[in-house]
Amino acid sequence: MNRWAGSRRGERIALAIALIWAGVLLVGAFTVPVYGGEGADSTGAVTQRALTLVGVNGASGVVVAAVPFLLALGTAFALWLRGSSPGAGPVAWTLTILSAVFSMVSILSIGLFAIPVVACLLAACTVHGRTPSAPVTMTPPLR
Repeated sequence: MNRWAGSRRGERIALAIALIWAGVLLVGAFTVPVYGGEGADSTGAVTQRALTLVGVNGASGVVVAAVPFLLALGTAFALWLRGSSPGAGPVAWTLTILSAVFSMVSILSIGLFAIPVVACLLAACTVHGRTPSAPVTMTPPLR
């Protein structure tokens, strides 16, 4: 039985999870309140506010939230091209490493939530292209 028979399926599952997770992060940056605050009006009434990442940080919040999705999308595209383009494999690994670096640099904001994307991209790059090794044949030495 071919021990790598499920590798393409595993790669696709890992890429799908990475893209879905990164997409949820991007949507969540617009919709999930992560910041809270209080305000007071002239009458002294205190109001509670809940703000999203994009609501507080504006365009930079959009960029920070979009980076994991764009890197995952680029990695998926590179792995898709890997069979026909010899340079696509190193591109996929480079994008995956950039995703890991981004996750570590932004660990205090969104980076912690991007770690599953990195793990899935690492799994997809590792599994991609594995084929069973050819049998090794020994030839007797020539005398």
